[in-house]
Amino acid sequence: MASHIVSFDNLKSLITEKKLNNLLLLSGEEDYYCEFAVNMIKKQYLAEGSEQMDFVKLNFESKGFDLDKIDENVMLPPWMSEKRIVVVRNSGIFSAADPKKDLADTFSSFVDTIPESTLLIFWDDKIDKRKKQLYSIFEKNGYCCDCPILKEYDIEEKLRTNLRKHNITIDSDASDSLINRTDKSMRAIASEVNKIYLYCREKGITHVDYNVIDTLCAPDISGRIFDILDGISEGNCSKVLLTLDNMLNQKEPVERIKYSLANHIRQLICAKELKTESKIVERLGAKPYTAKKLAKQAPKFEMEKLLYLLSVCAKTEYEGRLGKMDGRQSLEIILVLACKSLT
Repeated sequence: MASHIVSFDNLKSLITEKKLNNLLLLSGEEDYYCEFAVNMIKKQYLAEGSEQMDFVKLNFESKGFDLDKIDENVMLPPWMSEKRIVVVRNSGIFSAADPKKDLADTFSSFVDTIPESTLLIFWDDKIDKRKKQLYSIFEKNGYCCDCPILKEYDIEEKLRTNLRKHNITIDSDASDSLINRTDKSMRAIASEVNKIYLYCREKGITHVDYNVIDTLCAPDISGRIFDILDGISEGNCSKVLLTLDNMLNQKEPVERIKYSLANHIRQLICAKELKTESKIVERLGAKPYTAKKLAKQAPKFEMEKLLYLLSVCAKTEYEGRLGKMDGRQSLEIILVLACKSLT
């Protein structure tokens, strides 16, 4: 049988057209798409009300891989549906340190016995393709689809596409902010898009700007860090500590704020050297919106001050690890020293 390594979009077409055979391998860190594919398959192949009888999910994350268990579920015929669907989650066969040497041969023989009335889906987060014998079994006998975390521009395009389905457009500033707020998670973005759609429908809005995102969605830690650095550049300690207090009141983890602050200072150091937005985009991989803000903020600081701030971050982080101060105290010290160093 020919090789069938497909993209997620191609997989959706195969599911819609019912062209899957009886073996599928899903992998990748973006579990939202893997789950989406499984739900599509259930909708296409399972009769209404038959999921309890014709669908089974086996999770081997905390157990050893058990081919016999899979075999007994695969061999059962569907009761009401076109196909019986068996999902094997976290098999571990692609990441085990010392897999059985004969596993590939045993599994290859097993695949030949899968009935046409059953669709067997392996769903593993990580696939080591160096295990070529195992991978080639899926490649030759079924379909393989990898769903990695998307690049920012791909996420933005999908975000815009999803909103266009509801006749809603979105600003670049707003889309960048939403992506930052959700840590590039498509699952979180899908949830926020649904919230935005319901809000826009109720308010009669067809265009989403930053204010809509700021009203509806989770706090934008990246934007708040920009605000903190603006306050530091002004020597406005009250503004800086008020922004920090708001972040903590919104349940932003202290360690995440500290990491984001140090990372932002590193980006400013680079932006100071690179100067132009285009170079910041090229060298740092930043979105144009972020590059524009970095290029605007970097000139407010002398390079020696940025290096000093980074050293303060490192010192307080070290003292925090030694238990000399708690997380909030170390953050406040970083910010107060930063403001004083620029006044």
